[in-house]
Amino acid sequence: MAGFASKTVKDTYNDLLQIDNVNAGIDTTTRPLKDGAGNSSALGISDDIVRVKPVTDDGTAFDVQNKAGTSLFSVDSSGETITAVNNYINTHEAWFNWSKANEADAFTADDTHALGHFGLMANDVTTNPFYVAIGTGTDPDTSLSLSSSSLPQLMAYWILPYNITLDLIKIYSANANSSGTTSVIHLVEYDIDTSNSSTSGDLSNGVVIADHTATIQSDRSAVDFHNLTIQQANVNSGKCVVASMAVADQTLANSIKMQILYHLR
Repeated sequence: MAGFASKTVKDTYNDLLQIDNVNAGIDTTTRPLKDGAGNSSALGISDDIVRVKPVTDDGTAFDVQNKAGTSLFSVDSSGETITAVNNYINTHEAWFNWSKANEADAFTADDTHALGHFGLMANDVTTNPFYVAIGTGTDPDTSLSLSSSSLPQLMAYWILPYNITLDLIKIYSANANSSGTTSVIHLVEYDIDTSNSSTSGDLSNGVVIADHTATIQSDRSAVDFHNLTIQQANVNSGKCVVASMAVADQTLANSIKMQILYHLR
């Protein structure tokens, strides 16, 4: 192992670390740790603070690894993310749900996008958004005006108070029928009117951020698993996110859950 033995100061001073404090040593001011030539490193120290700040490029600014070189804890100053064992430490989870217990109870109509319930399932069917139609096209409508009752729509709204990045969206579906059907699932971001006027809560400028077409199997004893394709990962604060499902045969009794993993940014 190389050291300073048999070497002169002129041959080693560039490799010596110092804080450039006119020989006063470490004090209350956080200063960058420098080499003997005066080049700053990413590490700064004082008597109370240790600071990591990139000098040249943003990227992985702090990385803790095990003996094998596997990253265990990492801070990325470029993406402003922190991961532990390759998972974002500020990962969060959100859910949307659709559920219909009997064949006579249709959500909306065949091949019509119906809103999903955000969060925990409501017990009162009058407030369930499943009966709110939001278009019959390939994608849900790009706007939605509230009806005479805003309760069902509000139960479908996920209004973001912060910027997020979508990481993974999964679908779990179950069927209580002897025949299957096709379901088209969308996750859509909208601008929402917050004027507290007669149009407050209306949605506009809808953009599909994730989607998937899945077959709900006919097997009553099985649960199907699918992933949505994320079309746009970043969603900004203030947006209203809703989920919709269009089923080819609305007479079938089925349940679908959407699980969303995301992190703050």
